[in-house]
Amino acid sequence: MSILAQINDLCTQGRLCQLLPSYPRGAQRRFLYVSVEINNRLSIGPWVTRKQEIRWGRLRADLEKFIESNRIQVPSDSRRARAAYMGRLQPDDDEVWDIRSRDPSPGMRVFGRFAAKDLFVGLTWAERPPLGAFQSEEFKRAIRQCKTDWANLFHPYSPLRGRYPHDYITNAYVL
Repeated sequence: MSILAQINDLCTQGRLCQLLPSYPRGAQRRFLYVSVEINNRLSIGPWVTRKQEIRWGRLRADLEKFIESNRIQVPSDSRRARAAYMGRLQPDDDEVWDIRSRDPSPGMRVFGRFAAKDLFVGLTWAERPPLGAFQSEEFKRAIRQCKTDWANLFHPYSPLRGRYPHDYITNAYVL
């Protein structure tokens, strides 16, 4: 079995969900799968306030950019990523990436890994402020949780490894 077959099996079992654009605007350039928890929050909540519902709606729109945008902005250095859409976190060997949704505040991050070129699997999420500084214990914990969730779903498959960023993302734009 391949990792792509594993993804299909997990979707059939209801343990992983493919995120499709709410309003398709053209060809699907990339593929994005998310954990059931992320999918539920994007789709049905629960949201405590209207502000939280709007925030999750904005996160969904930001995630859809991965699927449909022609170019994806990535930082040359993950520690200097103010304007980047997504990036590989350190240590590089962990192969954990995050998609960054900055507006409105509080910002959010979706942590995941690439299963294949242009196929990202978002497994966990966090609001940005509680993560603290880049090398904080909270940030390290988020990376570890992503790796653990990957192992639980995809063992024995490893995430994609390659030359940053072009082996991961078609039309990656390095800032």
